[in-house]
Formats: sequence, C-alpha cells, structure tokens
Amino acid sequence: METRELCLDGGRRLSLTLRHHPRARRVKLSLDHRSRSARVTLPQSLPLEMGLRFAEQHKDWLSARLADLDQQPAIQPGASIPFDGGTLLLLHEPHSRSVWLEDGSLHVGGAPEFFARRVMDFFADWTRKDLSPRVLAKAERLGKRVKRISIRDQKTRWGSCSARGSLSFSWRIGLAPEPVRDYLAAHEVAHLAEMNHGPRFWATCDGLCPGGRAQRDAGEAWLKGPGRAVMALALEPGGEQEAGR
Repeated sequence: METRELCLDGGRRLSLTLRHHPRARRVKLSLDHRSRSARVTLPQSLPLEMGLRFAEQHKDWLSARLADLDQQPAIQPGASIPFDGGTLLLLHEPHSRSVWLEDGSLHVGGAPEFFARRVMDFFADWTRKDLSPRVLAKAERLGKRVKRISIRDQKTRWGSCSARGSLSFSWRIGLAPEPVRDYLAAHEVAHLAEMNHGPRFWATCDGLCPGGRAQRDAGEAWLKGPGRAVMALALEPGGEQEAGR
C-alpha cells in the first residue's frame, strides 16, 4: 500500500491511497466523504502505478464529487433538500412522534439525535410504496417474476438487479422527479431479461418507459447531473462514492 498526493484542477490537493486486494477483479476508485480522500484498489497482478494513472484519468470525476460534497445538503432541521423536482424544507417537531409531508415541508418528530435516521426511514418507506407498483407492472409486461424489492441506504448505486430476480434501490431515488423514478424502475426491471447493457437491454428498457428513449436520456442526465448531490446525502459524515454508474 502507498499513499500519494493527487493535484486536481484549481490547485486542490487530495490524498490518494493505492492498494492491492486479493479479491479485486478490476481497478476501483472511491472517494471517502468523511476524510475527503481517495482510494484506488487494484488486483494483485497489476502495478500500483496503474492505479495512479487510473486516478489521474478520473480527476474530473473526483473534482465533481468533491464539489458536490462541498455543497452537500445536510439532513438536519432547517435544511432544504431536493425532492420531486423542487426542494423540501426539513422541520423538527419536538412535541410529536410522527413524520409527515405538508405544504412543501417534511415535519419530523422524535428526539433530535434521531432526526436524520427518521428522515431516511420516511423516504425508504415512501420510495418502496412508489417503486413497488411500477416495478411489478413493468415486470408483468415482460412476463418476469420479481423475487424481492429492497430499499437500502446504498451510497454508490441507484439500483441493482440480481441474477435471482431481487431488485434493490437506494432510498435517495425517492427524492428524484417522477419520470426519473419511473426510468430507474424500468432500467432495473429490464435487467430481469438482459443482465447487461447491450442493445437488447436498452431496447427493452426504452419499451418499459412511457416516454421511451427520451425518458431514458432525461433520466440518465438527472442521475449523472443533479442526482449527484442527492446521492451525496449522508446520514452522517461517513460513506464513500465509487467512480462509475
């Protein structure tokens, strides 16, 4: 393992750790939210210098992620977070034990130390209720069976589909505009038929989107643009992001 210093555009310097891992099958670059440091993990067969070159090639990604973190909305009373194409004000209600949406605000009861966790729990439930019927309807159109739908605190991926038919989504996708949520449901359901990103997969995905290719393009643009700040939302200062989708 080695530690280097990476100089980003604008003169910002970033600590970079290069390490081998026996189970690594590819080169992976990740950014730690807490320490604002980067790490490259490589298969043991590859030299560490290749990891340094990989980080150099992804300096734009690192700069963009750091900028997102610098402007990251905080999950705390009085803060505003993106929601359904607009913003949502987070309010603490110390005399209540409930959590509810009303007039552009999320009212969160309970002890202040559990505020962020209760926000996540609310949106995890909200996201499940929103995505589940979309997923099941789209899967039925393909004649495929969904084994399970999970909503998790995924920090590096919006969604995933296993070979056994289990779909998993980050609770943060519930904050996205409705067409984006619908696109992500179509994307993961399409993997039930095509476990790849080849032409047949994209044709299947577009066929499951009411807006077709245009909805897909708009969805990808949001996920890779405004969605970066949403994905950066953390319940605490920890967590990491990994380069790539």
